[in-house]
Amino acid sequence: MLFVEEFMMSGPVNLPPSDPQLRRLLALLDLTRLEDDSDPEPVRALCAKALASPVRPAAVCVYPQFIDAARAVLGDAVKVATVANFPDGAADPRIAALECEQAVEAGADEVDVVFPWRALMNGDEMVGAELLAACRDATGRHTLKVILESGMLADPHRLRRASEICIRAGVDFLKTSTGKVATGATLEAAQVILEAIRASGR
Repeated sequence: MLFVEEFMMSGPVNLPPSDPQLRRLLALLDLTRLEDDSDPEPVRALCAKALASPVRPAAVCVYPQFIDAARAVLGDAVKVATVANFPDGAADPRIAALECEQAVEAGADEVDVVFPWRALMNGDEMVGAELLAACRDATGRHTLKVILESGMLADPHRLRRASEICIRAGVDFLKTSTGKVATGATLEAAQVILEAIRASGR
């Protein structure tokens, strides 16, 4: 976390592809394809690109229906991630947990769950805590990541609170956004999330 924060706060940089800092950072990122189509071929092509890259991504993230296609190309060389409660961040713990369970059964190594941000905006913190507890149980030892949808939680205090709820639930990673709303990831949102992680001691 310290490496990422230091890199972020250093300002705009233009590093050559061989730079060790850049290579280290790229290896922490997911390569993602979450397009609304039913064709597995672009997923296979993306996975082939991930394997051919001199710096492999942390995971390739695809919709649940493409887990098999991704795994067939990647094998065990790169992790396969998928999404749950996506993209709307609904507030039903049972459905979110079921989607997580199905993702793991389908062969996903990691599950990215969208936080129920609307409930938090309406003052309900329990929904998020219950949903994440259910998803944590459903994923077991598999990696559980939470997408906070920071563009919708524009108030830094709300974003900080969402981050704290996630950390208390024992999730493995916090992410900013789905890419499906007008405002995506920002440095300001990332800083709020990093501060919450630092304060937690994790």
